[in-house]
Amino acid sequence: MKIKVHWLIKFWSWVTDKCWWMEKVWNFFRYDIPRFFRNLWYFKKILWQYGNWDFHYTLHFMLLTITQLRECVNNGYEVEGSRNKKVAQMDRVIELLKNHVDDNFIEQAEKVHGELIMHPWKTKPVEGKPDFVELIDQDTPEEKEHNKKIYDLTHKLEQEQWIELWDIIKGTQKDEYNNYSHKLSINGEKDENSYNDYFNGSDSRSWWT
Repeated sequence: MKIKVHWLIKFWSWVTDKCWWMEKVWNFFRYDIPRFFRNLWYFKKILWQYGNWDFHYTLHFMLLTITQLRECVNNGYEVEGSRNKKVAQMDRVIELLKNHVDDNFIEQAEKVHGELIMHPWKTKPVEGKPDFVELIDQDTPEEKEHNKKIYDLTHKLEQEQWIELWDIIKGTQKDEYNNYSHKLSINGEKDENSYNDYFNGSDSRSWWT
């Protein structure tokens, strides 16, 4: 019986050694092709619109991939504490990416200061240039000040949310945790839960399941 088992083991080793390409062919048809068409369908809209001259299109891809990743992590097997922290951070990243993809910062600012005051365009001829016209400035000083507040807040929100987006993706750096851990050690407060207490779910490198 031992001889037969030994022979089977040697035979199987030969098969796996000589026929490794069969596994690759199987994986190609069983996994790679279905995954390709699944991804093609999922990214169909952004693939149709994609342009390689603008980073803005990269944000579209990020929004779709992180949205899908968020569902996988949320339904994964990770313990609830750290999983919920990651999902919360991904929810915020999705929100920030949507704001940049939709470029809705003026709308955000209008919720604070009210809507922009816009007038229908009026023009007048340019003196000495009969074929040209120029716009007539119809805004009052008060309206100009009102609109300036909205535009200033628009730029401020865009910059703040851009920085926040990449801070979440970057996450806590090792040196920062080491300093935190060192302070806990000095005060005699470090325990097995110290890292979990410090970890806030950021750092996209930890977003997997």
